[in-house]
Amino acid sequence: MPAWSSGQSIAGRYRLERPLARGGSAEAWSASDTVTASRVLIKLPHGAGATAASFDREYDASRSLDHPDVPRALAHGREGEYPFLVAAYVEGRSLSERRGQSFVELAPLLISLARTLAFVHAQGWVHRDLKAGNVLVSGNRRALVTDFGLAARIGERQAPNGGSPFTRSPQQAAGLPAAAGDDLYSFGALLYELLSGNPPHFPDRAAVERADRRAPEMQPAHPVPERIE
Repeated sequence: MPAWSSGQSIAGRYRLERPLARGGSAEAWSASDTVTASRVLIKLPHGAGATAASFDREYDASRSLDHPDVPRALAHGREGEYPFLVAAYVEGRSLSERRGQSFVELAPLLISLARTLAFVHAQGWVHRDLKAGNVLVSGNRRALVTDFGLAARIGERQAPNGGSPFTRSPQQAAGLPAAAGDDLYSFGALLYELLSGNPPHFPDRAAVERADRRAPEMQPAHPVPERIE
């Protein structure tokens, strides 16, 4: 796997500027589109998990979801033998930086995120990797949903064990067909993490993989409404 670097040209058009984020199998860079003289985001692989199929799936999902809080994919292709994905560049910071805030502070972002998920599901898609690291908070306090590399059509059967073990649903871990409930479970795990600091069971991987697991009682950093808890 190559080591991507600033100034490197991708597909003879996109000049890498600086790294923005790095996940388990891919990394995101800001880049200059030398054709349109605009800034874009480009996603590149750095591990075995980032396949051309996952990049293609992310492109297809993004292009079919016309929503202001889903950054739009612009192009995809290959740089030599390695896939890449180009998307609209958005300014934002990871939702993970909001861990430990009060529910009152988090509520507007959570409402925004829930509405976007409802739209995604209404279009027949399931994100399947909803977690704090895949949500960006824009300057106007909107939650932007990113990284649709594991997305699936509702009812589609995907390989098990995709997504984070601490935020994916038991049904997804078992390889059952994709359902909106998978994202709702992840939304609950995300809320648990934001209010208490970590998702349920973290970092006990054995506990999260038990079929009969139940989330331990949450220990929020600040008092939360009983209904939310």
